[in-house]
Amino acid sequence: MSVSWDQVEKEWLFGQSISLDQAEVLARFKLIEDTLGAEYLIGLRTGGLTPPILRAMLLADKLRTISDCEGTGELLAKVKQNEPSAYSELTAAFLLRVPGTTIEFGPEVSVKTKTKRPDFRIKSAEGEWLYVEVASPNESELQRKAQLIVGTLAKRLAGSSAEIVLDCILLKEPSAKEIDGLCDDIGNFVRDTSPSIHNIPELCVVAINQTAPGQAVINDYGAPSQTRIAVSTFLVDAGQTKKTVTVRIPFEDKRAAIFITHEARQLPIDSPGLVMFDMNAATTGTNIWQQLIRRRLQPRQHTRVSAVCLFTGNFMLTEKGLGWFPHAVFIRNEYARITIPEWIQLRLESMKYPDANHG
Repeated sequence: MSVSWDQVEKEWLFGQSISLDQAEVLARFKLIEDTLGAEYLIGLRTGGLTPPILRAMLLADKLRTISDCEGTGELLAKVKQNEPSAYSELTAAFLLRVPGTTIEFGPEVSVKTKTKRPDFRIKSAEGEWLYVEVASPNESELQRKAQLIVGTLAKRLAGSSAEIVLDCILLKEPSAKEIDGLCDDIGNFVRDTSPSIHNIPELCVVAINQTAPGQAVINDYGAPSQTRIAVSTFLVDAGQTKKTVTVRIPFEDKRAAIFITHEARQLPIDSPGLVMFDMNAATTGTNIWQQLIRRRLQPRQHTRVSAVCLFTGNFMLTEKGLGWFPHAVFIRNEYARITIPEWIQLRLESMKYPDANHG
């Protein structure tokens, strides 16, 4: 199957225009089809909020970037299976590569008595190899737990006619057994709907009717202030919000520690190493992860990590039209055994959204 321009107009553009000429657009479609298959190309037309033509053109750019690289077989197989980690790795290579550089995927390196395989390595024409590990941190498990508690509590409160605003501030990530007990305790608390605050030692603080239904007021009610993931639900009757249930679960340092420790172990000891985090799935945001990562870089741990990069990418509308732009936060490890190549630092530090106020 070869995509024709008529198909592009009917199935991809939908009356919109694109700045690339027909030959270039068709060449990019052919590259995707040849690399990942016709079925994969068709699948790009569905899902996502971004126009599919833009997703396809960006993917082609990324594939073109690695087309002459060694060891791409495993990566492309994972991309074809829509594995998020593979997209992150592909994007990281796309961000780092400039003319005159070489990339190899899945190189084998000896670390003490073990053989490791970093995601890829890159070097400039006359430089040394930089080994790169890529990860995609997310808080899906924390969100799942928060949603489970919110859903359970909302069902219990649905039969009550009273207006209820419930805010559950957890002091730690709860176990399944603790979640069951917590929902039972809160069910007892709300039998009395007068404003009150309850403390369950070492687990949570529960605030009842401290604000009006539907209001978004952030208050820790005596719980220690820390970064948390929040999930809320609103029960509406006759157009009026009658009940609000919010659950907040702390995002702890140990999650950042797990990620960076796992990635650092894949890096060699005698070459510079870079850990790149794709932050598009991290709901707590780049600023929080930046703080957590900096705390993990210490004189006697993760010294094989020369630097850490937190990156995102978004389609944004500018004066030149809708385009994809990357944004990177570069964190140099002052305690690293080997300094990161200067050209890598300069490249990553230059990646900023066109609008400096973009979140």
